[in-house]
Amino acid sequence: METLKNQLVRAYKRQTLSKGIEAVTQALESLNLFSRNLRKLRIERKLTQDALAKKIGKTHATIHRFETGELDPKSDHLEQLAWALNCQVNDFFSKS
Repeated sequence: METLKNQLVRAYKRQTLSKGIEAVTQALESLNLFSRNLRKLRIERKLTQDALAKKIGKTHATIHRFETGELDPKSDHLEQLAWALNCQVNDFFSKS
């Protein structure tokens, strides 16, 4: 027969795992939103990936990787991109 302690430990582990999966899912959704919105904003401003890269001192490959979700942007990248695209950092994460 399983002890109460063991039952509590198992329940805690399930809850922790569930929270971990939820956190990962939310992070992936945020990255996907960022990638889509970055591309949308860049195209609306009639900029190529090369032109945007030059504005922020990065390579074409970096912009491509941001837009495909292969690279997670750091906070300084977000600020540079917002400046280059004349938008707010929050615009990268809005669902509209």
